[in-house]
Amino acid sequence: MQFIIYLRMLELFATFMAGLVAGAMTFVSAVDTRTLLELDEPSVKKFFPVWWPFGKQLMVPLLGVTTVSHGLAFVSSSNVAWLVSGSCIVSIGVFTGVVLREDITALRKANTTETKSITTHFCNYHHFRLILSFIGFTIALITLSK
Repeated sequence: MQFIIYLRMLELFATFMAGLVAGAMTFVSAVDTRTLLELDEPSVKKFFPVWWPFGKQLMVPLLGVTTVSHGLAFVSSSNVAWLVSGSCIVSIGVFTGVVLREDITALRKANTTETKSITTHFCNYHHFRLILSFIGFTIALITLSK
């Protein structure tokens, strides 16, 4: 009986963490990217190098804890759906490192003449991370409900 309670707590925690990731991605897509797109070039060059490290300091541990919690939920339940949900969460970090790395580097240096187009590209592609987080959270919710 105790094991079942611990199992459900792990699954609940994994789902909660996926919800936090989805919430953070929602905020960035709905607020931050829209703000970046409204700023003029000098403001983006000043804001982005400050904004990005703070976001990274939040998201790297959040993605890490969420991924580990999904792994633990899988290990304790043997339900592959936790691996699928966790893979969506891991994909957010991978997508950032592979697809957005060049934009992030250019915007952090703030010495480019193409700031507006790079900002637009970064913001448009950010929404894929939102979709990944929603898929991961939805799978976690469905899995938890069973």
